[in-house]
Amino acid sequence: MHFSSIRHLALIMVFCGCTNYVYSQNTIVDNPYVESQYVSMYGKTSVSRIAFDGKYVYAYIHYRPISDASDITISVSSKMTMTADAHSPQRIKALEADVGGERIRMDLDVSYELWSNEGIDFVLTFPCPYSKVSKISISENIEGGFYWRNISLKKSQQKRAKTKNETAQEGGNTIPWNRERYNDNESSPDDIFRNRNPRQKRNDYFVVNASGSGFAVGGNGIIATCYHVVENARRIRVRGINGDFDTPLYADVIATDRGNDLAILKVSDPDFSQIQDIPYSIISMVADVGESAIVLGYPLRAVMGDEIKLTNGLVSARSGYLGDTSKYQISAVVQSGNSGCPVFNRDGNVIGVVNARLMVEGAAYAIKGKYLNELLKRTGVSPVQNVHKEKDRSITEIVKDVKSFVYIIEVE
Repeated sequence: MHFSSIRHLALIMVFCGCTNYVYSQNTIVDNPYVESQYVSMYGKTSVSRIAFDGKYVYAYIHYRPISDASDITISVSSKMTMTADAHSPQRIKALEADVGGERIRMDLDVSYELWSNEGIDFVLTFPCPYSKVSKISISENIEGGFYWRNISLKKSQQKRAKTKNETAQEGGNTIPWNRERYNDNESSPDDIFRNRNPRQKRNDYFVVNASGSGFAVGGNGIIATCYHVVENARRIRVRGINGDFDTPLYADVIATDRGNDLAILKVSDPDFSQIQDIPYSIISMVADVGESAIVLGYPLRAVMGDEIKLTNGLVSARSGYLGDTSKYQISAVVQSGNSGCPVFNRDGNVIGVVNARLMVEGAAYAIKGKYLNELLKRTGVSPVQNVHKEKDRSITEIVKDVKSFVYIIEVE
């Protein structure tokens, strides 16, 4: 969705419901909890409702301009997609606007002039051929715009008191539902969503401006990533520690090596539990050309989702861009979001940290393990040393052992 003042401001929308519940048909969540969102200079947006009927997902978006609407245009890209859980992305099917109580179909990729400063409600419709959905991500796939992340779909498990004439229009059909009226002994939506994570207050919004990857290098919450991932960060969160991706934990930068593009984080969150038995070592010895380069990280999350991604290649050269001897060139494919992820050899040990790629296929770069070990020692952290006795293990075995120690790094 694009909101612009003739200059055409892009809007990226990402919905991610972080919850352990799953849902069947006719799930409707009114005024859902939104963990983080981008704030526009042109107007205020909010997710007023998410509905799922077993065939389609309907995202209800309320937009209110904060400036003169006479020169603002609105457009929604046909490239917009929705990802439900770990399923394949589904492209937007329909866009509608509610104008004066009337539902009006809008064309995609067409700019509409906003004629009023009053709020407008939009309904985005996506195919969703799944019987259960617990997490939803929607993205316009255009750089530099709005997003909403981690929208909770948790709803009351008790029956709500039915009231007369309470309906929601979904894709042209009218289905019965209840808005915000509950029995006296039931919780309100605000109560449910505010308490989804007791540690985090409802108004503690964390705006995810960028994300990368990182991995454990110490059991007491010591994590390695790239310097450019956390540079100028106001706050940092880590997802995936001890397998928990639904509860992000706050972390602080405790050491950096800007020249080699490395940073060391320490989890500072009171909810942190010790990381147990890191199953690899960081190898300082320079790898040979032709040695395996196994990359695990979290690239392009808005499109690909939060499941860890594997790419496999070889060490192509023992030097990086313009002959930089602190880097390897590897043939494994990497994308935005892979920065900070580990590169493993066939023994399951870390030989490098991904930090860059060329805009050509099969040319990526990784900081050598030697420089990470040196930074850890300067920081007073003993580098992990857990060398496997088995040599040349299968990639499947390596991934099973190490994937729980590779994390998502979110930056505000």
